[in-house]
Amino acid sequence: MPDISMCTTKDCPLQDTCYRKTAKPSMTQSFMNFELSLDRNKKECENYYRKLNTTYFSLNQYKQKGI
Repeated sequence: MPDISMCTTKDCPLQDTCYRKTAKPSMTQSFMNFELSLDRNKKECENYYRKLNTTYFSLNQYKQKGI
């Protein structure tokens, strides 16, 4: 379960890369309609969470990389 309020805002230009929009919700997930703010004529959201691309390695791969 994501420990955040997920976003229900429609037509957000950042929705494909925002964790609030793309995380898998749980059965008791909280949701909120976050408003976009206009700053210097471009849309931005103060509540934007960049979705992280995480790479997972096996234990042997960690040892080989010296991590």
